Amino acid sequence: MLVGDKFLITVRADDTINTYECMIRGGFPVAQILELANAVLYQDMRFSKPDTVFEVVSEWLPKVELRQRTFFCLKV
Repeated sequence: MLVGDKFLITVRADDTINTYECMIRGGFPVAQILELANAVLYQDMRFSKPDTVFEVVSEWLPKVELRQRTFFCLKV
């Protein structure tokens, strides 16, 4: 898991901040700045939207029963 990779997290956070600051100084539109900052932050990482929704629901909505969770997530 990436959560335990403190070095990667620190490097990505620093690179993202530097990118954001440079683009702000350059006068770029906010939407473009955020898009590029996210691209730097998540470079070479792949996330499945359905898996992300399932993980969030599992963690934050434990009252949704396991047998109904997949159906619930698909509706979301």
